Amino acid sequence: MRVIADENLIILSRAQILKLIAVFALFTLEKQIMIVKREEVKEFYTDENCFITEFLNRPDVPAVSVAKARVEPGQETQLHSLKGIEIYYILEGKGEVQLGGLTHQMVQTGDLVFIKPGQTQKILNSGLGQLEFLCICSPRFRVEDYTACEKTLDQAP
Repeated sequence: MRVIADENLIILSRAQILKLIAVFALFTLEKQIMIVKREEVKEFYTDENCFITEFLNRPDVPAVSVAKARVEPGQETQLHSLKGIEIYYILEGKGEVQLGGLTHQMVQTGDLVFIKPGQTQKILNSGLGQLEFLCICSPRFRVEDYTACEKTLDQAP
């Protein structure tokens, strides 16, 4: 593992990120086997300006949630923060992530972004294709732990 540019952008292999997910899940899944099939979950569009597929977000697994986000070319997610930590693992594409109001950092397939609790965040798809990344939250994502930090068009005065 090596740190790139600042303490928030870390590069891990796909195997390392899968081990991290397994470790989070093991804290709450004792003697259970859970397999989530791709065809069992549906993608949906959010007001955050991206598409989300939730693979794991259950009250009986409070330590972690795992979702895939998809941002279309030229689009940027809404500036927001979460009460817990969030990790982005870039599966496909190129983007620019902004954390805590700092300058944008370039990310691409295979990069990992660590986002601290309460840190503002957004990501721009700066590539020509789809930007897809895993969103791993700990504790699990809950709407009440999400804070929008900018108004959307339909909220503007």
